[in-house]
Amino acid sequence: MATHEPLTLALLAGGKSRRMGFPKQLLPVAGGTLIEWLCARLAPKFDELLVCASREALPPALWPNSIPDLRIDAGPLAGIEAALVAASHQATFVLACDMPLVRWPTVLRLLHLSRGHGAAATRIGDLPQPLCAVYRKSVLPSLQHHLETGRRGAVEFLLSLDVVYLEDLEDLELSNINTPAALEALRAHLR
Repeated sequence: MATHEPLTLALLAGGKSRRMGFPKQLLPVAGGTLIEWLCARLAPKFDELLVCASREALPPALWPNSIPDLRIDAGPLAGIEAALVAASHQATFVLACDMPLVRWPTVLRLLHLSRGHGAAATRIGDLPQPLCAVYRKSVLPSLQHHLETGRRGAVEFLLSLDVVYLEDLEDLELSNINTPAALEALRAHLR
């Protein structure tokens, strides 16, 4: 029996990876791909797994969990929209696949903080992290309106919500894998 409210995990894995020069979700990590490693590490703790990317962008084992964006070229907000539409639960933890070191206790804290609000997100200094946050299904109409009016900024959308922040996390937990050097740092951390 779950000790927490049912929770969907939505991994955003459909980005263009311009800085890395290679699809981040397919980066080699721990004998597989980054997305496979992240799913193996986190998914068993959740009630549902969604991977926000087209099937072609993922290893075949993850195809059953793949959900495509509902809008073309709308950035990460399109992935969040697809996740909230597809999610079976009221709460969805959205995580960019290039933030692989987020820990389960952090997810639970965000889930707890999100109760009674539209979202709970991590924040580094003054910078909100919209791709490491719990969103409630109740924000879906606002998100769809945001996208329909041509706005694509994930931070701008997050700031428009009733959101609470979690700010006391170690930088390592929220580090991004955006460059080959960051990938090497992750591999060293896993050794």
